[in-house]
Amino acid sequence: MSRPFISPIAIEELKVVNFEFKVNPKGPTGDLKMNLTLESPPAIVALDEEKGRYRSDVGLKVDVILSDDSDQRMSSSIQMIAAVTVPRDIGDEKKAGEYLKLNGVSMLYSHARTCFMTIAGLTPMANFILPPIDPMAYIRSIAEQDELK
Repeated sequence: MSRPFISPIAIEELKVVNFEFKVNPKGPTGDLKMNLTLESPPAIVALDEEKGRYRSDVGLKVDVILSDDSDQRMSSSIQMIAAVTVPRDIGDEKKAGEYLKLNGVSMLYSHARTCFMTIAGLTPMANFILPPIDPMAYIRSIAEQDELK
């Protein structure tokens, strides 16, 4: 039975390399404003001829600050890296790179959301969940910024 909904991407490794989480003991008060920042360095794609696949190291740093009108309530940052691969028959190196970056960022952000939710659940910020992102729009914004440089 064919499973066309299964992605051909594979995660060889995924690591959290830095994690910080600071919470005001008073917890949330009133309306909170969120400042969410994402950083993802350029991914380098390499063809592994022997294994017939493209490989890329993808990184993502997520910083989030929650504050109300009077004080910062939470400050957190996570930095992750992942090695992702895709079969060579996905297309040329450019297409493989785009596919690996898009899916790599999506998987890393999902992992970041889980990490934040787990730790937040043990603090006065118990109900905190990072908002979903549109990985394609994020990747496009990086490309647009690169073009402006």
